[in-house]
Amino acid sequence: MTNLWKVSAFPLILCGIAANGAAANIVDMGAMTNAAAVNNNGVAVGYSFGGGTTVPFVYENGSVVPLLVSAGTRFNGLAISTSGIVVGSGVPTGATYAQPMEYNGSATPLGTLPGGVSGAAFGINIHDDVVGYSSTATSNQHAFKYDAALQQMQDLGTLGGDLSWAMGINASGQVVGSAVDASGTQLAFLYDGTMQSLGSLGPGFSEAAAINDSGVVVGDYYTGSAIHAFRWDGTMHDLGTLGDDSVATSINSAGQIAGFYHGGGSARAFLYANGAMIDLNTLLPANSGWDLEEAYGINDSGLVVGIGGKDGTIHGFLLDASGAAAPEPGTWALLLAGLAVGCRNLRPARGVGRRVED
Repeated sequence: MTNLWKVSAFPLILCGIAANGAAANIVDMGAMTNAAAVNNNGVAVGYSFGGGTTVPFVYENGSVVPLLVSAGTRFNGLAISTSGIVVGSGVPTGATYAQPMEYNGSATPLGTLPGGVSGAAFGINIHDDVVGYSSTATSNQHAFKYDAALQQMQDLGTLGGDLSWAMGINASGQVVGSAVDASGTQLAFLYDGTMQSLGSLGPGFSEAAAINDSGVVVGDYYTGSAIHAFRWDGTMHDLGTLGDDSVATSINSAGQIAGFYHGGGSARAFLYANGAMIDLNTLLPANSGWDLEEAYGINDSGLVVGIGGKDGTIHGFLLDASGAAAPEPGTWALLLAGLAVGCRNLRPARGVGRRVED
């Protein structure tokens, strides 16, 4: 084990007080780590990096546990299902290019679309169906959906252009991401048997990052002068920003949204709840030593994961923002009523941000 992993294997728990009086506990994943996602069991996934190599890990029961991969294999964990299956991108032993991979006791390539040689997996649902992108025989990149039961990868196509990337999938199998249309414009899409554009509130570009089980989508779009986070529920809504721009990366079943914004030359992680955007740094005491930069995931309990600056280096974190994320009075009643009714840089686009290291 490297010294890097010895550092990251001992998480540090700090406690702060949120503005509303709720405790905000933070778990430090260690120096040079990235916490990419967290499932509804509170298990987080990420990887440590540095020295030309990466080590995938899960955080569970108070400990950071490395995922063992075979010699010569590189793997970055980017998403995790409720059953604990981890998906992401990796270079199998003997391979040249990064490919979509899953970890279920060992790191296994999911394959690529016909003629493809590379790709990545970015999302997984409760049925362990996986989404991401793969190269194709024509050297383009296409969004895919991998059916876990059938062990088959489906090409989701595009909006009329050459490129598409899938980022999230919900329990119903609805997929979101972004795709290029016939005019060359990159737009957020929702795939539910067919791919439909979600459009944009601005002059062009948009991308979708996540979808919850109610079919609510989050992502970001170009306003004409800046990038802004959006929420889509049949209509696209601008979430605003606390700085110059903003990006939404994840949404839970209660509609609480995690992401980050830029202001004053730096990134700051946010939570959007109860119709307001909150800087997650305000949930920590002033002397915490943290600068929470980017939030990548939020689960149904209000646990948020991402990266931040601490002691001059990047650290992955898991923050309990449940106090700040508590629904307004009456929200749970509305939810219950609704239930009664019914490789290298693997970012495919500009705003969506799970930081992936070489």
